[in-house]
Amino acid sequence: MVVAVVLPSPLLGPATYEPFVAELAALGGWRAGLAALPDDPSDPRDVLAAFARATERTDLVVAHSNAGYYLPVLSAHTDATLIAMDAALPMDQGRETPLAPTQFADFVTGLPLSEDRLPPWPAWWPRADVEPLFPTSDWFERVLAEAPRLRPSYFEGRLPVPVGWAAGRRAYLAFDDTYAAELAFATQAGWVVEQVGGGHLEYLRDPGSVARAAVDLAADVLASA
Repeated sequence: MVVAVVLPSPLLGPATYEPFVAELAALGGWRAGLAALPDDPSDPRDVLAAFARATERTDLVVAHSNAGYYLPVLSAHTDATLIAMDAALPMDQGRETPLAPTQFADFVTGLPLSEDRLPPWPAWWPRADVEPLFPTSDWFERVLAEAPRLRPSYFEGRLPVPVGWAAGRRAYLAFDDTYAAELAFATQAGWVVEQVGGGHLEYLRDPGSVARAAVDLAADVLASA
């Protein structure tokens, strides 16, 4: 049986991913689970340790959003197929990567702080701009309530990017054009790629279709290996 693990963005809580994980298990006939984040995921070293534990003895790793930055260093410790799902990726190998591009890091520094912590991710923008990413307003409230409130120092952290990490069983599953540069990088690197449309939380809006795309991608990767 294939063992699959989803790596969540440290900016989002587990409820956001539960329907997608359930669909992965149902469609793939896999044992699928969600990596648990530390109670306070503000230190990237703690997040990396949690992700490393979660990806031991796994066959497939699906990393969403900011979790994509962890794939290069994790690739040195796992032979699993790696799927970046609408995820950030470092594109300079052999160097350390920051956990946010410069423009986004600048945006984060302008957010209001409370007790040295950022607001939960859904509150970073006006509700009217963000709520369409969610299936319902109830889902918006649920995700808002459980999203971690990171310290700004999280985005000052850096992770190693081993040379050659992009080679192997890799795939990229894109939603909209937010990560167009990453999609182009994956295409040039010879990854199996697919763009299904939708917003950044499409896996929550339509978990069945996104899970099917991920299952198909994993099969295509294995067929081309």
